[in-house]
Amino acid sequence: MSAARVQGDFTVADTAIPHLNDYEGDPEARPFTREEMQRFLDYADEQVDRAVAANRKGALTAYRDATLGSVNLTALSHFRW
Repeated sequence: MSAARVQGDFTVADTAIPHLNDYEGDPEARPFTREEMQRFLDYADEQVDRAVAANRKGALTAYRDATLGSVNLTALSHFRW
């Protein structure tokens, strides 16, 4: 018997549809790729630098958001499913 399980007169491998894309949902709502996430975090870091250089009130908030984004990405990168 082959590696595919037999169900009735056909095998699961015979009826499987190949996945052409990693994400099958709405393209507008797909998760970020690693490159996109890195660009986003780089942008967040630039916003911190810009707020600090301009002596803006939101510098601490921007720093917090950039830091939490980096920490979340690092934590999630350890879990692959």
